[in-house]
This record gives sequence, C-alpha cells and structure tokens, in this order.
Amino acid sequence: MNEIENKLNKMLKLLDDDLKVEYDSLKRKYDDEYNKVLKNYEQETKEISKKRLKEAKEKANHIIKLAKSKAGLQLKQEKLKLKNQLLMKILSILEEKLINLEPKKKKYFYEKLYNDAIKIINEDFVVLCNPKDIDIVKSFVSEHKIETDENIKGGIILKGKNLIIRNTIDSYIQENKNKIFGFVLEEVGDIDAN
Repeated sequence: MNEIENKLNKMLKLLDDDLKVEYDSLKRKYDDEYNKVLKNYEQETKEISKKRLKEAKEKANHIIKLAKSKAGLQLKQEKLKLKNQLLMKILSILEEKLINLEPKKKKYFYEKLYNDAIKIINEDFVVLCNPKDIDIVKSFVSEHKIETDENIKGGIILKGKNLIIRNTIDSYIQENKNKIFGFVLEEVGDIDAN
C-alpha cells in the first residue's frame, strides 16, 4: 500500500499547491481592490475617510472569507473526485488481477461463483464463460452445456429459459464494491489534508 500512499500524498500535495496558488491569486485581487478603494478615499475628509476605510476593510474581510470558503469547497470537491478516481482505479486493478488469476486459483474462484449461482436457478440452464476460461469451467461443470461468449471478461453466466444469473467478475466486484472501498479506506485512510 506504500505506492498508493505515495500517490495519494503526491496528489494531495498537488491539490494543496493548487489551492494555495488560487488563494494567493484571489487574495492579491481583493487586496488590489482594497488598495484602490483606500487611495480614492484618502482624498476625502478625515472623518469620511475613516468611516469608508472601516467599511472597505469589512468588505475586504468578507470577500477574503468568501474566497477562503470557495477555495475550501473546491478543495473538498477535488478531494472527492480524486478519491472516486482512486477507488475506480483500484476496482479496475482488482478486476484485472481476478481475470488473470493463475488457473488453480481461478478454478476455485469460478467454482464458488458457479455454486452460488446454481442455488438461485430452478430450471435447466446453459453455462456461459469467456473462451479462455472454458477448460477451467469444464473441470467442475459436467451436467450442463457450456458455451463461450467473448463479451464475458471473466466469471460465468447461467442462462435458463426464464432467468439469467450473472456471476461474472464484474458483477462480483460491483456486489462487493462497498466492502472493497471500506477495506481500502481502512488501510490507507481517507483523503484528508487537514
């Protein structure tokens, strides 16, 4: 997980740098506006100047507070976007690893998917799998017809007359996505630069 932590830290550093640049730019912009207001008011009487200077400072503070709030909201949105991208990338990597399991582990995994699926279907069915996996599926399915389908990346589909049970790698990952995300966040921590 060190690689993920390093990537996370680099991404968070980039987000923090972007936030600082945006904040500094907004602060300069509003400081410039404040200074212009200040110069114009210096020409008026001292009493009017003091009053307007106070108003200008309050306005500048309010603008700076708004800018900070806006920048903070943008940072939160970027963190959420980054978190989602990271989690989607992890799911993609997990899917690739499951598709490319060594044959012995893949047989065990597919057999589990198959056994879970046959508990649901109460009719005659055909077993569909990726052409690359047909030998593995044939090693534990003998009583049903097996056909191949290029569209199945990994796992199996049981296709009956009235019911189709999708127990593919993709459906398995989607079904367990929240558990996977919980595990990842538990291992690497939430994305937070506070």
